Amino acid sequence: MSNPIQFWYDFSSPYGFLATARISEIEQQTGRAVTWHPYLMGALFKTTGRQPIINHPMIWEYAKQDVARTARKLKMDLLLPSEFPVATVGACRATYAIHETAGPDEAKRLAKALYRGYFQHNRNISVSSIILDIAEEHNFDRVTVEENMNSPQIKALLREVIQNAGDNNIFGSPFFLIDDEPFWGVDHIDDLILWGRDGSW
Repeated sequence: MSNPIQFWYDFSSPYGFLATARISEIEQQTGRAVTWHPYLMGALFKTTGRQPIINHPMIWEYAKQDVARTARKLKMDLLLPSEFPVATVGACRATYAIHETAGPDEAKRLAKALYRGYFQHNRNISVSSIILDIAEEHNFDRVTVEENMNSPQIKALLREVIQNAGDNNIFGSPFFLIDDEPFWGVDHIDDLILWGRDGSW
């Protein structure tokens, strides 16, 4: 059986959110499962030398136009939140807490809800109470999520995930690994599908 495709994303990345619209298509076209890996791009900026795109005004102006254009192409509702970017350590921890207690499908369901909350409903997912509100609205037990996301085990797990991202040269969102082949950006998903379906070129 072929290895799953890894999907790395940051909850503060609009392009990561847009990529979620194509995950099912990737799985159908390649015959491979996609595993979801939320991580913190900002934690790796010190080692890569990158800065948030918002720190580059000319590039940021282009990106805002491109994000809106890509959302229209994918027929997705997207708005840039009033607070952008935000720290998403809590969102990552909550997602991994669900992953460890309820499994990857439930973690993916929460991840989608958090992404929609931020990029469709302008809900600041850097705030723990808002993360827990969203979890509760999607039938996760609020108290359990809060306890688990703040546990030493989940904090250690997220640190391990970030280290793993750095070790595998993950530097953006969305970032896909199919076997050892990297594909960065929502604009390379068609290439990813072609590679997974027809093999390397």
